Amino acid sequence: MANQRGSGSGGHGREGNHRGTCVVDEAPSAPGPRSLSVLFVQVRRPGNGEIYGGERSTLATARALAQRGHIVSFLVTQNDQFTDELRKAGLFVTVLPIGDPMEGLRRGGLNGLGDRLARLADATREIHRLARSVDVVHANEMSGFFASFAGAKLARSQFVLHLRASNQQKRTRWFEAAAFLMADATVAVSASL
Repeated sequence: MANQRGSGSGGHGREGNHRGTCVVDEAPSAPGPRSLSVLFVQVRRPGNGEIYGGERSTLATARALAQRGHIVSFLVTQNDQFTDELRKAGLFVTVLPIGDPMEGLRRGGLNGLGDRLARLADATREIHRLARSVDVVHANEMSGFFASFAGAKLARSQFVLHLRASNQQKRTRWFEAAAFLMADATVAVSASL
């Protein structure tokens, strides 16, 4: 696997144990005595370059935290327009090009299960590596939870789950309930949650 250069300013690539190359920008500086370091995890689907309200809200939150002196970084699963926006905002970005490891789970059943599990393992390894140097891992949506919870907890980081909508199917809603209980803190933005 060849190294690739990141498109962000100061970015550099590194070879990893991933299906694609993990592109990493320069590491943020160490937090001050009263500041926190926060790693946001944003799962992005391949071919969907649009930036939706949830991503815009996450970007606004990250900017506000950085302006208050906190160290903010991102792990995204797709190098796309959202990644470009994060870099324009001056935020540290790691790109782990695995897409959404949970995509196709409902309709695919066991088909592709090995690939999904391999992508989840890639995410767990990378989150664990990054989370060892942060105070909080902040995951958006259930895909972010599945991609990052194990790595964050193995690194002994605090874990925040941020949901903006609820799954309305009773047979799978228990996943959300379990995730709420497993997270150290939960941000719920919908009355349905």
